[in-house]
Amino acid sequence: MTPDLSLDSLHAAHLAEIERRTATALRSAGFDALLIHSGSPFTAFLDDQQYPFRANPHFLWWVPRADAPRSLLRIEPGKRPLLLFHSPRDYWHEPPRAPEGAWTRSFDIRQVADAAELRAALPSVWPRTAYIGEPCETLADLPEESRNPPTLLRALHEQRVRKTPYELAC
Repeated sequence: MTPDLSLDSLHAAHLAEIERRTATALRSAGFDALLIHSGSPFTAFLDDQQYPFRANPHFLWWVPRADAPRSLLRIEPGKRPLLLFHSPRDYWHEPPRAPEGAWTRSFDIRQVADAAELRAALPSVWPRTAYIGEPCETLADLPEESRNPPTLLRALHEQRVRKTPYELAC
């Protein structure tokens, strides 16, 4: 791969393109901002072990980190995406390592240790904010019509079908 076609430069162009696509989808669905939850690991029934974590594909479209459980991405057209990266203080388990690499220059990144810190980093009101992800207790006050809105999901699914050069290179 030539230097000007590195994954880093391709990812920067990818972000510019998906920012444009997301802004269009948000406008057409009547929203001004978007929250995307990375997902949470599931614990096996009657066990203390968790199944392997699989991140929300909408989250992965933006963030090239599959190991970011319980993280949240806030996208508001015209602003840098805000990544609230969940990094718990835990005696027994090593938390995910902090985001690093060229891609992080395109995001505002805050490490949050728990649900209270995550919530404190977000607005207290949700005017015209959509949410994509599994149910999340921390965001229980989001209006029901803002959670996984079908019109927005359809538009974003259509956008995700067309792959950027970054996605093709990956």
